[in-house]
Amino acid sequence: MHLWRNSWLLIGTLLCLCPNLHAQTLPFHTYLDARRDSNFQVKCVRQAPSGLLMLGTDEGAFYFDGTDVWPVGGACTLNEEVADCMYSESNGMLLATPTGLYGCQQDTFLRPEDANVIFQDDADRVWVGTNGRGVVLKDAGEWKEFERMHGMKGLDVSGIAQGNDDRIWIATEEGLHGINRAGEDWEMRSLFEDSGLPDVILTSLVADLAGKLFIGTFDRGVCAYNPNANEWRYPADPWTFGEITSLWVEGRRLWVGTKRHGLVLMHAGTLEVLRHVPPSRSFPVQHVFDIFGDNQGNLWVSGARKGILCLRPDLLPVEDHQGKLAGPVESVLETSEGWVWVAQKHELYRFRVEEGAWPELEALPTYWDEETLVVCMYELPDGNMVLGTDGAGVFILDPRGRLLDHLTERDGLANNSVLHIAADEEHVWFATFGGLSSLPLGSSFPLRKSLATKMSHFKDLGLHYIYTILPDSRGRIWLGSVDAGVTVFQEGKVKQIGEESGIEAPIYSICEDNAGTIWMGGEDGLYRYRQGKLTHWNENNGLGEATVSSVMPIRSGELLVVHSEGIDMFEDSTESFVSLTEQMDLLSFDPNLNVVAKGKGYRRWVGSESGLYLLDPTCERKMGQPQMIWRDIQLFLEESVDTSHQRFSFNENHLAFSFKGLWYRDPDHVEYRHRLIGQDIDWVGSRESVVQYPRLRPGRYIFEVQGAVHGQFQHAETLTYTFIIGRPFWQTPWFWGLLMVFAGLGIYAWVKYRERQLERKSSLERAHISFQLQTLKNQINPHFLFNSLNTLVSVIEEDEELAITYVNHLSDLMRAMLTVEGSTLIPLRQELELLEKYSFLLKQRFGEHLKVQISIPEKVLNTYLPPLTLQMLMENVIKHNVISSAKKMEVKLEFVEDQWLIVENPVRPKRTSVKSTGVGLRNIKERYRLLGRYMVDITHTQSIFRVRIPLIPEEEALRVEE
Repeated sequence: MHLWRNSWLLIGTLLCLCPNLHAQTLPFHTYLDARRDSNFQVKCVRQAPSGLLMLGTDEGAFYFDGTDVWPVGGACTLNEEVADCMYSESNGMLLATPTGLYGCQQDTFLRPEDANVIFQDDADRVWVGTNGRGVVLKDAGEWKEFERMHGMKGLDVSGIAQGNDDRIWIATEEGLHGINRAGEDWEMRSLFEDSGLPDVILTSLVADLAGKLFIGTFDRGVCAYNPNANEWRYPADPWTFGEITSLWVEGRRLWVGTKRHGLVLMHAGTLEVLRHVPPSRSFPVQHVFDIFGDNQGNLWVSGARKGILCLRPDLLPVEDHQGKLAGPVESVLETSEGWVWVAQKHELYRFRVEEGAWPELEALPTYWDEETLVVCMYELPDGNMVLGTDGAGVFILDPRGRLLDHLTERDGLANNSVLHIAADEEHVWFATFGGLSSLPLGSSFPLRKSLATKMSHFKDLGLHYIYTILPDSRGRIWLGSVDAGVTVFQEGKVKQIGEESGIEAPIYSICEDNAGTIWMGGEDGLYRYRQGKLTHWNENNGLGEATVSSVMPIRSGELLVVHSEGIDMFEDSTESFVSLTEQMDLLSFDPNLNVVAKGKGYRRWVGSESGLYLLDPTCERKMGQPQMIWRDIQLFLEESVDTSHQRFSFNENHLAFSFKGLWYRDPDHVEYRHRLIGQDIDWVGSRESVVQYPRLRPGRYIFEVQGAVHGQFQHAETLTYTFIIGRPFWQTPWFWGLLMVFAGLGIYAWVKYRERQLERKSSLERAHISFQLQTLKNQINPHFLFNSLNTLVSVIEEDEELAITYVNHLSDLMRAMLTVEGSTLIPLRQELELLEKYSFLLKQRFGEHLKVQISIPEKVLNTYLPPLTLQMLMENVIKHNVISSAKKMEVKLEFVEDQWLIVENPVRPKRTSVKSTGVGLRNIKERYRLLGRYMVDITHTQSIFRVRIPLIPEEEALRVEE
């Protein structure tokens, strides 16, 4: 009897558990449950603008970055329960506690006591709900209390939200109250049971983006209220989940936390219960404290246990009342009429896609044996369904599942194993294990014997085991096969895109996005073919697993990628992958080929060994990369440095950078790379979030760090910190400038001293040179007289009258010579005038036997030379050469480049040598030597006598005279 009673008890227990045995568990991930240093209970979860999560706990307020948790500093370092928290621009983090409201940024205690709800409206006013004191408003720095005197019943506030009528609505234990400003005063509107509330004891309140209110009650469930239209909506079914503790709405999903029954998911439009998440091993929460959605699309749940739970809600398993959709899915398709067809082993189902409703499965008849699997489906333009199997050919059914026709190899099909079906404007295409077949659209059913004439089999392609077909927007047919990778044919022309192009066979799935880009998935990853250029991704550059079984576009620039380990989302603009299943703990995902289906809008269905999944387009999928934040910058691992501090002394040269890439869905897969511009040559990769740079040299540095998932750094966010390590004073510009000033002063003093010494020496030398020049000039007159007298003696011997004329002209020449007696240099023009006077005397003696040829341009007549130089050279010609009718003398004066004057005459020595003192030439050379760098060049051969005299420019001549 005892055994019988126990048996019935066991059977009853199993019957009670049956509704939950088939249910797919939501993939919640637990954080902070295994930390010994975090024994607190999380009361609320919020998010700071930096992306850090703010946790209000029973032991104070903490920050959480996905792996580490640490207390909030300042006045927010509390050791008491934090019921609510919020970030305000003016006050920083605000904490609601039993002892009051704390503003962490201002490090001050605000007010009031028993605070439990904080809300900031569109006008940046802060509203604080309390337990027993009503609502307190902080507006323009002043606090205002709303109590019973303002008409508000109930002083225990459970929620505050702003409606679409611009009122601030307050949920209390005695109804719902709306407050708005009316001139200088405030107006109150209250709603009770007679106004439409199912229960006046309200426990939670939240508003969606449109300003519609969702209200949680003590024991009557949830209702929705549109304040602007004054409309109410209630659930169709009675509420059976007890007291509501928290609400969160996002899109068409309304998440409801309860006190005893875990979590409930409702449709925000119909308020129908879509899913109940009771306490379980994967969701060990009975009493839910708070629900919050962060800016990365994650849902956070805190409850009466240690730790918090996280869910990525954009991809969820599809459940039905019977639990059949939790089994392996071989093929799936959503029709144009909103029916979803699902093939599971021998069974075929369809259900209607209805917003806010559980799928009601309708079993369809099967026309194949139990060993046959339906591996692909396609809807024809007339609504009929074409089903491909793994050995039984093709079945054509009407929209209700009735058989229209069955096609096999006997009817012209290339092979009875059909892996994919697609269609263009004219044909239906079948990818089989025996090649490619097509059937003209518009064929009537049943086809019977006429099928063989209508079915085309492309044997000339030479392809077997074709996995996928894509008729693209340009009229091309793309084939993915095991033989040749990708084959493209159009208008009878065939093109192979295989290993030589970078594609490795086999290719399992091909699709085209709305921009005309071709995407291919196969054994070695994902390929993009755009404008003739091929790009490849595999597990080495972001893809979760290399074997891609299905690809399908979603929104513009988004691609769904299904592989053996799960589902990835690819964002084309950033070329980055995000895993949608990395936290689902999928033990047997293992999808078949092309088990994806496009639904209405952006809805996508994915089938796998673990059931059917729906990618919900109502959820905002936030792609991109981890959000980078600074954790700390430390000097010598001790003193924290603010990022605004950017200049350090030369001995403050040991910096440590602590940072974090916020990626809550999978923080363990975040990788980093950093570089210190000014020291590092290139990026340095690491999984560590702390980097040290000891003994930095003086200079300007820029520290950059990026965080990415799976090494996808192409469009990663970059944190930047610019700083300067100063130089020691002996290396600073001012020190060197001052040193150079003193050095310059010293050099200047030395130079001035040296100048004085050189000037003194120069004065002595000039005095000495002047004395020498004067001596030489004094030699000119005696030398001239000596030569002139010798000439006069010769003239007297030959002609006394000519001698008298000679003496008269000689006196004129002597007077002209007196004008240049005191000059060191005279112009060439003046020197030539003296030569002309002297030549007149000579012609009186020699007549036509002596000629002087002068070839000097006008431009050099203003150059200078020592006075009487040409006269002395002419005297030497007369003195040392025979001049007669038989031996005429021609003296040439000509100018050559580089300021040279040449005096040249032929050599005709006298028979009786004339005794020469050598004073003339020596005088000329010595005077030039004393003038500096000018030298006289004398050439004496048997035939000619040539003297090269340097002409001195006018500027230098003036300096010499000075």
